[in-house]
Amino acid sequence: MTSTSEGRRKAAGFLEAAWPLVEPWAESIQSTLRADPLRDDHPLVEQLRGQWGDRLASLWGDFHLEAALDDYEQKEYRYDEN
Repeated sequence: MTSTSEGRRKAAGFLEAAWPLVEPWAESIQSTLRADPLRDDHPLVEQLRGQWGDRLASLWGDFHLEAALDDYEQKEYRYDEN
């Protein structure tokens, strides 16, 4: 998980590299996830996988996102590199 400072730095680098692909979709992603929780079979996930193809896999490899509550009871997503 990204609970260490090194893990957070590495995840931040991956996110920075992926941002050009994600940025055009950011508003749609945010509004969709407010109404419907993230899951592997979510229609938006399928749409993004089709749009992005293997471009994210080449940046991130095999990864897993996990929803969790932070210390302030706010939802956050944790990145886990497999």
